[in-house]
Amino acid sequence: MSDIVKRRSSLRWWLLGLLLLAVAAGVGYVNFNPEINVAFHFFFSFAILLAGLVLAVIWFVFFADFNLAVRLGVLVLPIVAFGVTAATVRFDGFINDNRPQLSWRWSPQPDTLVPEPVPENIPVDLTATTTHDFPRFMGTDGKGVVTGVNLARDWTKDPPKQLWKQPIGAGWSSYAVVGNFAVTQEQRGDNEFVVCYEVPTGKVCWVHKDPVRFSEKMGGDGPRATPTIADGKVYVMGATGLFHCLDGSDGKVLWTVDVLKESNAPNLMWAKSCSPLVYDDFVVVTLGDTADKPLAAFDKKSGELRWRSGDDKPSYASPILATLSGHRQVVVVNAQSVSGHDAVNGKQLWSYKWPGEMARCSQPVPIGDDSVYISAGYGLGSILLKLTPTEKETITVSEVWKKPIMNTRFTNVVQRDGYVYGLDDGILCCQDLKTGRSKWKGERYDQGQLLLVNDLLLVVSEEGEIALVEAVPDAPKEVARLQVIQGKTWNNPALSGSTVLVRNAEEAACLQLPTATTVAALGQRP
Repeated sequence: MSDIVKRRSSLRWWLLGLLLLAVAAGVGYVNFNPEINVAFHFFFSFAILLAGLVLAVIWFVFFADFNLAVRLGVLVLPIVAFGVTAATVRFDGFINDNRPQLSWRWSPQPDTLVPEPVPENIPVDLTATTTHDFPRFMGTDGKGVVTGVNLARDWTKDPPKQLWKQPIGAGWSSYAVVGNFAVTQEQRGDNEFVVCYEVPTGKVCWVHKDPVRFSEKMGGDGPRATPTIADGKVYVMGATGLFHCLDGSDGKVLWTVDVLKESNAPNLMWAKSCSPLVYDDFVVVTLGDTADKPLAAFDKKSGELRWRSGDDKPSYASPILATLSGHRQVVVVNAQSVSGHDAVNGKQLWSYKWPGEMARCSQPVPIGDDSVYISAGYGLGSILLKLTPTEKETITVSEVWKKPIMNTRFTNVVQRDGYVYGLDDGILCCQDLKTGRSKWKGERYDQGQLLLVNDLLLVVSEEGEIALVEAVPDAPKEVARLQVIQGKTWNNPALSGSTVLVRNAEEAACLQLPTATTVAALGQRP
């Protein structure tokens, strides 16, 4: 009889061994299978580990050779541990391939510790433009390309000069820069702000305040969109859909449209994120979470609606202006498609269906006179589209190629000499535009951002570093790197001349980058 009991006890322990082996195999499969997108590694691994823990507790309670009190204690222990953790630990979103950020529940949100910005007596003139301006999201033409400055490659001999570094409110907005002034959006406590800073000093010039707050654990709190500066005015989309035109000299409201009320639709899950597109007499944005004509053009002087268009819900990308296949058009990435609309009347000229469950954040990139490059994260990869005009004043769309690489979750790509450079699931990648194939993969910068500056990539990592990488298809070569700010950095950098502004949801910094040739100094720009 004792031998039978021993065999049963041994079998029971083998069950636990098999369970642990299955959990280890499952986690290994998830993390080393190239067909599973890296964005889902943590989620799948956590689910497997949690399921393994539950099954291990069940095994211990019903099969382990311990007395009833011990087995019930093991059952109660994880329940108590979960309750204590839930009561004391706060989830603050994700960083670095969806790893959770945790903090104590009693610790305040960083933006609530930053006082309201107080303007100083600094005159502002946003009508005085220069050749070095960075007046909108992704630069002058929205392509993330900066010309007219030759950055030095050796930061050991000639390091960047920090002009200032200071706390800032929450949000993922970047800076729009005209002359010596930069405008961004930020959340400080219960108020959403548009703030104009003096670039050389970081001093506050003027402030606009709205008593609203958008909060969301996965995406983070605060405004997302970058302001656009045009003709001395500032056009800005708040996280809750308040779309303002502000006087660039003092921040006073000239007109406001609540785009959620305008479309009679709710907000997007991760808030309004589109940066305004200004051209001719129009300013174009997307509206609420509706498929009923969500792309809208307003009169840039009065705020009156000029046209609405589209048949798909909006995404988190921003509209761009391009001339493709002989048509001047607004190109926009939507929730399940990409489309082009006549720049004058909004007529939809073409649409490409792009189904998928995850959010699109990356900008479309016009290629030549008749093509569009698109990319997105979570396994969607990249696609090159060819646009062909028809006799009926419309455009047909065809795929040139479709590849699983260049998964740009929250980031954007830049294009140079037939090659695309971007962060493929956080790793810097060079992609051949002709074939769609990867030329090389370099360093990991996680969910950072980048700009093209002549033949260099200016990369901002998710950890708040800036780096210079040669934009060549031969092989990856990082030539400089510097830690600038601390914390999760999803915000795009802004480069005006050789002055770079970098920020995240807690900290902002301004640096003068060394140049290989002399550029105009701050306050003396042509």
